[in-house]
Amino acid sequence: MPPLAGLQSGSGSKAAEQFVIPPEIRKLYEGELAIFKAQQEAGAGLVADEALREFQRDYQNRETQMGPQGLPTSYQLCRDFFVRARPGQPYRLFPEKDFIVSFEDFLEFITDANSPVSSLALGYTLTEGFIYNVNSSDAPGALLLTTQDGPSFGFRAASMIRRGNELTMLLSLAEQPDLQVMAALESELGQELDVRPEKQALLENQKLRREKYGDNRVVAIEGADLLPSLAAVRFDLKNRVFAGRCFLRDMGDRWNTETDVLASFSGEIAEDHPGFQNMVGRLDTYSTVWEMAKTLTLLPAYLDAKVMLIKTEKRETRIAKLPLSKRREIERAPMSHRKQFRNISAIRVIRSKSDTVSGRTFSPPQFQIAVDGFWRALKDPDQTGKDAEGLPVTGRTWVRAHVRHKDRPAPSEIKTIYVKASLSDARRRIEEYRRRMAKQPDAIVPEPLDVVYPAPTATSMSGQSRSGMHGAYVYIMRCQAHLEHLYKVGFTDRDPEIRARELSSTTATPSPFEVVRAWPVTEGLAAERAAHAALSAVRHSATREFFQTAFSDLQLVVETAIRPWLLQAP
Repeated sequence: MPPLAGLQSGSGSKAAEQFVIPPEIRKLYEGELAIFKAQQEAGAGLVADEALREFQRDYQNRETQMGPQGLPTSYQLCRDFFVRARPGQPYRLFPEKDFIVSFEDFLEFITDANSPVSSLALGYTLTEGFIYNVNSSDAPGALLLTTQDGPSFGFRAASMIRRGNELTMLLSLAEQPDLQVMAALESELGQELDVRPEKQALLENQKLRREKYGDNRVVAIEGADLLPSLAAVRFDLKNRVFAGRCFLRDMGDRWNTETDVLASFSGEIAEDHPGFQNMVGRLDTYSTVWEMAKTLTLLPAYLDAKVMLIKTEKRETRIAKLPLSKRREIERAPMSHRKQFRNISAIRVIRSKSDTVSGRTFSPPQFQIAVDGFWRALKDPDQTGKDAEGLPVTGRTWVRAHVRHKDRPAPSEIKTIYVKASLSDARRRIEEYRRRMAKQPDAIVPEPLDVVYPAPTATSMSGQSRSGMHGAYVYIMRCQAHLEHLYKVGFTDRDPEIRARELSSTTATPSPFEVVRAWPVTEGLAAERAAHAALSAVRHSATREFFQTAFSDLQLVVETAIRPWLLQAP
């Protein structure tokens, strides 16, 4: 049934008379529309639930204007968060439970040697048909996660829902982009949308979207050199595989979207299409995101372990501030959808500045990328298909693959996640120390820290400036193309991110250097020499600053060796 908003009742023509809406159907639709409008205003106003409501609004608008064929790529995964009374009715969110946690505390929990986390069966403890919105109380990018072969991302929020054996997540992330990613995104700015004929309404609405969201641009998180991005993931808990992945970057008036769900392309391309295979390959490069998603399957264990620390906080929704005209639009919705306040289950953990999980590593639960088939949506959403095991499922069917990933089998090695501290605290300590030193007579003070973008050309350093005697960083860097567990340890009296880009541009490495850890110190050269001496047994080459050992051992040795020069928080 098409959306009621697109139909007219008794308009005079014979064609129109065929579409007279029975009163009971109209009443049902108007009731569902009131629920939709109420849900749009009744969220907690946090990152997780706001992302869901943006998708709910987008799906509803697209289907009203263009029908089901106008739905976006993300729909194939994110539809799991919504339910409809019948086809054509407005999208309704499943019931929600809201949480606020410290992501750093969650990481400490799962990396602790005595952590009880062990079984993925905990995913089944999530109440089926309920959305769990989990928001981080930490600043965006306070901690960044990275893998040996992937970029760095911070965690902002996640929405999770279990439906049978499937667990679907929508992650809100803070991406630390490298120069190649930024260049690629900026090169696409201003390009017109290339859409299928049935989606032409998107072009007509583009002006309105730009008025609301701004021009086409690379959006950044306010106050951080990080990009807001989303990732949708569906897990098959029973078979421990990914059932689908989707990655989205905020480009102002649109989402830059990549997916490995073939059904998103409405049968226009085959599974062996080069464009589709290239997209799947790009998704694989975001290994940090998929490893983070695996890690988040352990959130139920964390919430269970911290149950005695949970406090209920009330948060006002937008319902209470709606004008009378808007309240009348939602008065038919049940009170359960018109909440003026939401109860938030908050775990507020006060941590000392010296108590940090940065520098730790861990391996998340193991899920494989499914390579034996893919989901295909059925034309009739009420039609019954079959899953991978031949069991009935509504609205889609499992198609066994013949060539997908034919030459790219799912990786079997266990990934290691590195927990990186944000450099903002180290930068703050250096700046404070330099201000104090600048007040002393005859003190040689290095130039202020350069901005992170763009990277400047390398400059020579000599004398006391070279020794970093008035504030410097001892760093650990890695390069994805190098041997496993091979790291560079050195010092710089400028921003470590700038030093990493200089090394990337002046060496012959096929992939860039990345800062894994950095400490602010009073004397850079002295601290570096102490670190190198302590690491002499694992030095890769006598003439180069590379060391080969497990990261957890490396960072412990370095931190111990440079302790006399460490700058503590003022």
